Amino acid sequence: LAERASRVRALRAHGRADQYGRNGRVRGEVAIRVRGPDKVRCDMFAFGTLVSSLVTDGQRFGFLQGQQYVVGPARACAARRIAGIPLEASEIAAVLSGGVPSLGAPAGPVRWEAGRSVLELRGREASAARVELELPGDQDGLPPARQPPRVVRIVLRDAQGVRADIHYDSYRVIAGTLFPSACGC
Repeated sequence: LAERASRVRALRAHGRADQYGRNGRVRGEVAIRVRGPDKVRCDMFAFGTLVSSLVTDGQRFGFLQGQQYVVGPARACAARRIAGIPLEASEIAAVLSGGVPSLGAPAGPVRWEAGRSVLELRGREASAARVELELPGDQDGLPPARQPPRVVRIVLRDAQGVRADIHYDSYRVIAGTLFPSACGC
């Protein structure tokens, strides 16, 4: 998976999101652009109107929400403003492209649950991830070195609970690399 992450240079993602805040639930759309290793733009729209935007070049970040605009050094805490989990730009790219965030050390060995390999990661500031992987059926007879697993689910958590539950429903090959073509949150 680490080798795969090094091949992802840029990507765009568009989807729907629900945000739960002080004022209740807000449904909207999210447009994300990532250019590796550390440039990210994330725009959130509600009712067709831009409600927040986060932009970083890896050194500095800008965050617009309503009439408030904040500029500062780019750190993982900037992503917490939108995702609720402190992720670096490269980790955002990894999650969007079907990879694994490098939150920190595994919390234990990979285990087998319900036909999938499961890896728990513990990261900074009480962040954690549960990563579920599976091998495509056509790889059963291949040697282990030629059996790249596919991420089928990532659950991102922090001290307050689950922040994102992402399911990768299908993949397609683009320039020799598998990318999620359908996912649900």
